[in-house]
Amino acid sequence: MSSHETLGLLLVRDGIITRPQLYDALRLQRQNNRLLGTCLLTLGYVPADKLLEILARQLAIPALPPGTLSGASPEAVKRVPGEVAVRLRVVPYSYDHEMLGVAVADGRALNHLHEVAFHAQAAVGAYVALESEIEAVLRQ
Repeated sequence: MSSHETLGLLLVRDGIITRPQLYDALRLQRQNNRLLGTCLLTLGYVPADKLLEILARQLAIPALPPGTLSGASPEAVKRVPGEVAVRLRVVPYSYDHEMLGVAVADGRALNHLHEVAFHAQAAVGAYVALESEIEAVLRQ
């Protein structure tokens, strides 16, 4: 699958949403400046597990089941300064044998994993999670 395929088109192509539903979500996205997936969830057009499945496929990274971030490893959290996590919109949640697992809500954060690795002094693996869960952790 091409990483250039948009979330909306993937969902329409897979028959998960209709084009009118996509257009509704895009209008909501313009109004509230949220990620498209969050807008689709808000409108009730797609369940969270299906959204995560499609995002994982689109970004070619594994998905974290809802609720996973609430059990983040203290060692992982210590490895990335809070202001860096907030600025880059990543949530460190696991650390094992010099590998830091971080959650992202969309592909833009993937462009900054080198900076996360620099601060963590560790290799970084990315996982996709719901925007609402990432924001909840970053607000803490």
